[in-house]
Amino acid sequence: MLHKFRENLEQHFTSLLKNIHLLAISGGIDSVVLCHLLVAAGVKFDLAHVNFALRGKESDEDQRFVEALAARLKLKIYTQKFDCKAYAQDHKVSIQMAARELRYNYFKTLTQNHSYIKIITAHHAHDQIETFFINLIRGTGIAGLTGMPQENNIIARPLIGFSRKQIETYAKQHHIRWREDKTNASNYYLRNKIRHQISPILEQENPNFLRAFQGTQDKLKQIEQLAEDYVSLIYDKIVRETFSGFEINLNVLNTLPHPNAVLYQLLKEFDFSDWESVYALRKAQPGKKVETGAYVLHKDRDILLLKKQKVETLDEPESYLLYPEKELVFPLGRLQISNVDKMESFADTVAYLDANKLKYPLILRKWQAGDYFYPLGMKGKQKISDFLINNKVALQDKENIYVLCCDKEIIWLVSHRIDERFKVQDKTQKITKITLKS
Repeated sequence: MLHKFRENLEQHFTSLLKNIHLLAISGGIDSVVLCHLLVAAGVKFDLAHVNFALRGKESDEDQRFVEALAARLKLKIYTQKFDCKAYAQDHKVSIQMAARELRYNYFKTLTQNHSYIKIITAHHAHDQIETFFINLIRGTGIAGLTGMPQENNIIARPLIGFSRKQIETYAKQHHIRWREDKTNASNYYLRNKIRHQISPILEQENPNFLRAFQGTQDKLKQIEQLAEDYVSLIYDKIVRETFSGFEINLNVLNTLPHPNAVLYQLLKEFDFSDWESVYALRKAQPGKKVETGAYVLHKDRDILLLKKQKVETLDEPESYLLYPEKELVFPLGRLQISNVDKMESFADTVAYLDANKLKYPLILRKWQAGDYFYPLGMKGKQKISDFLINNKVALQDKENIYVLCCDKEIIWLVSHRIDERFKVQDKTQKITKITLKS
């Protein structure tokens, strides 16, 4: 398995062979085996463990186990204990959803604060089967049936092509110890029911079911990509992006061979569930609309207007002031400013600027229609609205985009791009580093 694992890294996870990463480790067989494989493959990484306090002493013993493993393998480890039940009650979500949110928010914070490139998880091939059936049971589009990708954003899953049996065999052959979560034997959770009751029947009917399943998912991914490619080709003909949302041209949409399918592809990211009502808007009277918690789709003559719902929120100041060596707290997190000798730890959340060109206080505010800047690496100026469209920033994210200004000039589109005029050059004498932390 180690040989195949190394080949898999070289073919599909070259990013893991560079820099340093963060491995999410529970203490169970999957993450512990992955930890040993990564060490053997020469990947540089640290560990992160979350104690959800759901199993009393056993949860604490899991934490002590992974801490001892880290010490034995000479790896740095971060641990965090959360009251998962309290979080679930406060946020009105399931225990599983609460654990997921707590876990990934913690991992992302570590990644930002310590400049890790990837969060590595131990999802494997049988997790794909379980996720497929969970999404199928709950109702999903084709994207929900294609499973978890090998990599998406900062998440890497190098075990995704390996079976549970391969992992168990490797652990036994190398005398690897792990912690067994007793709740895995219970059928209380839907995932466990699929693991214990559905998967064995399928594998009994077809001993090569896993391979057949992987082949089917590959075909589904190709079909999904084909649909996305098709929509991208016709996108400019039917969609116009405005400051407040999207306009979909029904005169063009209704002439296409499969207008409902196109409409689904355009709107699938916006939390609509009553798709029959969405499709009916194509031929509905002007003024009709379909709403979700966050968005409203409105019929206006020959167009559909997609806009974000207005939400009553506490008044936010129009702007914030950022001073040298001070920390600024705002809705997206904290901005920290300092002087450094050289540029390092590059990330979207870090801006390096020519200190001599800055005048304090700097001003932080949300972007506005008409704003423009000179994006790093480009010639000339560009409207912020055009930059966000060209970089495919989702509508739901556009309202939370901030700009950092020096006098009236935008010097940083926060978490996206600095201004060419304020970049660090060979002749720069002093460097200012501004960091966004959650």
